[in-house]
Amino acid sequence: MSFAALSPSNSVGNASTIFNFQLTYGNVDSVNLQSNYVVLSYTGTASCNSSSIISAQSLTPSLNITNCTGDGTLKIVLSPGTGTASDGTGDSGAVSFEATVDNTVPTVLVGSPSPSSGGSITNFDFPVTFLGSDTVNLSASEIIVNDGGGGTCDTPVVSGGSTTTPSVRLSNCMGNGTIGISINANASTDLAGNSNLTSSASSTVAVSSSVFCPTGYIPVAGNVFYGTSDFCVMKYEAKLLYDSDGDGDFSNAAIVSDGNFINTYDYDTDYESPSELVKYKAVSEINGRPWVRLKRGENGSATGQGALEACDRLNTQEGVSSKYDIISNAEWQTIARDIAAQQSGGTNNWGLDFFGQMIINHGHIDNSPGHSCDASHVSVDTDCADTGEEDDFAEKRTHNLSNSEVIWDLAGNVWEWVKDNNTTTLYKGSFQWDFWTDWTDANSDGISDSYSSTQDLFGPLDLTPALCTYPGVINRCGFGYFFDDDAGAVIRGGQWNNVSPYSGVFSATLSVAPSSSGDNFGFRCVFHP
Repeated sequence: MSFAALSPSNSVGNASTIFNFQLTYGNVDSVNLQSNYVVLSYTGTASCNSSSIISAQSLTPSLNITNCTGDGTLKIVLSPGTGTASDGTGDSGAVSFEATVDNTVPTVLVGSPSPSSGGSITNFDFPVTFLGSDTVNLSASEIIVNDGGGGTCDTPVVSGGSTTTPSVRLSNCMGNGTIGISINANASTDLAGNSNLTSSASSTVAVSSSVFCPTGYIPVAGNVFYGTSDFCVMKYEAKLLYDSDGDGDFSNAAIVSDGNFINTYDYDTDYESPSELVKYKAVSEINGRPWVRLKRGENGSATGQGALEACDRLNTQEGVSSKYDIISNAEWQTIARDIAAQQSGGTNNWGLDFFGQMIINHGHIDNSPGHSCDASHVSVDTDCADTGEEDDFAEKRTHNLSNSEVIWDLAGNVWEWVKDNNTTTLYKGSFQWDFWTDWTDANSDGISDSYSSTQDLFGPLDLTPALCTYPGVINRCGFGYFFDDDAGAVIRGGQWNNVSPYSGVFSATLSVAPSSSGDNFGFRCVFHP
């Protein structure tokens, strides 16, 4: 006599499982399998009901073991003598393989959300960990949103829902208060068939949805890595609104259509005269070419006033205190990395260029026309018009943010000053440069082997993402390039005559003096709610 299969029909189970052991007798003439011949052997805390014998006098009886509690193992030991041959000899007994008894349910933990506070434009991410689960199927229907005044949010978005470490994102939360999540029961199971119970409530985030952006500005969700809170940024590169009568109310002002291309309006000089200063205002509008030929500025020094002061002066012009500023490098990176992360759906920023390569578009860069343009057309050719000749995705001028807002000319058109100064070389040395996709990354993990901190400051999260099919040729993912130097101000984005692949949302040049100016240098202001 032997077990037909040394393992039971279910090798792992819990209290609701029927463990079936099938026996087969050979070379016997009679079988009389009784319960007193059956011994259940356990380890751990496992314990089951007595066996139920089916077809006890057949050559193929079976044993069913039910209601197994605790955790451990189970096996069956059959004593000799349940089968007898014609000469009177009996069988020698048999021992089964072990079955695992598991009645411990999987555990679900929700970690601390990131960021811990924000507004309606903020994406709140909650890390989730399933312990003891073998199958996970976490979807939006298993997410319990615990609303403490944070308001109605969009349907939760689950990433990695079939893994043991998924994440849950809440966005567009429209209240003022707190909000958190719990994970519902039955989102995962283990091999024994145990399902998780409802998780404990997560830590909450503080939501304040009253984020106000001035006209022409769009909201941007803050980034924990860069230490930025939610802020507003000019949708378009700054334009020069000039008030010819100098009364300061701008009621009869007009956008300077050429963007100060030939320095007709000399803000750098007029800044020294208060009577002239009131004529200038930085605005974010579709019409007009960017305000150029403007220095970065000297952080309040008596000379060399420029873009930094133009943004700061908005505080006086709009009657607020310490709300307006020129964009910082951290805020630029917050936007650029958000743009690069939009890889599908309605906010996708990746597409095929003329050569069939998947890239992020890098704007007006082909020197046609040979100057910057207003924001009337997403694609431009001769005289900033859209004649239909410019159909290359690479030169599309707009990018989508994760909150579905659209920003213009963060790559191409004109370089843009940022607030920060640079004081040391951060790459290979002064006047050394490379395209981001050419940085050395021997183990192909997307992180620079020797200059990861510089990549964090100015570059993409991944130097060669899988989505970019040809990172080493022609448009090079659309990321742009990095130009090193030991001192200077910082400009970002590229310009109208850079030609691919020099412009991009991650393009950065560190070699420009704050007192420099030109028809290819513009800027963009931010507003801090």
